[in-house]
Amino acid sequence: MSYLSDWLQQLQIDGAEDAERVARERAAEAEKQRRQQRRRDARTAQALRGAARKARTTLRRVEAERYRADTLASQFQRWWAVQPVATRMRPHTFSEIKAQLHGVTAGKTAGNTALVAVLRAAGWRKARVWIDSPDKSRRQWLPPGVVTESDDKPSKGPTPVKRPRGRPRKFDHASLPHADDYL
Repeated sequence: MSYLSDWLQQLQIDGAEDAERVARERAAEAEKQRRQQRRRDARTAQALRGAARKARTTLRRVEAERYRADTLASQFQRWWAVQPVATRMRPHTFSEIKAQLHGVTAGKTAGNTALVAVLRAAGWRKARVWIDSPDKSRRQWLPPGVVTESDDKPSKGPTPVKRPRGRPRKFDHASLPHADDYL
């Protein structure tokens, strides 16, 4: 029977070694699976970062195209359309209007000459509005249809036909109207 006991003992030893080997193989396989999963996760994260970067770039490009397509006149019309009636019926300073609009290119404000052209095309006019006392005035832009107290008063400045009082300046004759304009 010693033969049988030796055989059983050998089976147990082989079984333990096999079990250890199988456990090692399973651990190695599990480690390999974990490494592959980490690589897949890293590739997925990289793909997501790339997709997010591409989306941000596309969004910036679309915003820049919208910004470029948005002319100063359309910005002004859009701003003016949403103003309440009380705001529409009062004079506005140039800086107040300019602060509401952005330029045609990103990061820039509206240019003064371009904004003046848009205001004039929309029917706005410049006027000096007197504030609280006869000595203080401010130049403001009046929307179409707004009348101020000073609209009926005669202008204190020179008219285009009359020459300003005082001694003519050098080369003033070049800018004076023709004598036939006085008659």
